[in-house]
Amino acid sequence: MKVCPCCGHVDRSQFRASRFDFDAEYMRFDEAVAEVPKVVQFLKDKPNFFPYYAGHGFDLVYYRRGTGGLWLYRVLKENFRVPRERKRHKVEALVTQPLLSFSSVDDKFTREVKA
Repeated sequence: MKVCPCCGHVDRSQFRASRFDFDAEYMRFDEAVAEVPKVVQFLKDKPNFFPYYAGHGFDLVYYRRGTGGLWLYRVLKENFRVPRERKRHKVEALVTQPLLSFSSVDDKFTREVKA
């Protein structure tokens, strides 16, 4: 249960906090019929990540996600499709490093940059 600090609105929804998205909550799409019927009716034949703006002053975005749109997500409008920070993997770091090659002119290793 969540309570808005500004207006005192009590949110008794069955949405769960997502482990993967920022400030996102989710629930199964078929269970959301009782919770938010207008949203389910609108998104039932839409593709994944198609937004439905709702809430007090349209500050929430609902969208489907998962194989076949299995999950219904709810997130603040400001956080919808926020680019995430990605880890730079070791493979990318190795590709960007200059390669060592054997030079036959002076018989020692030299560093050559392959572009």
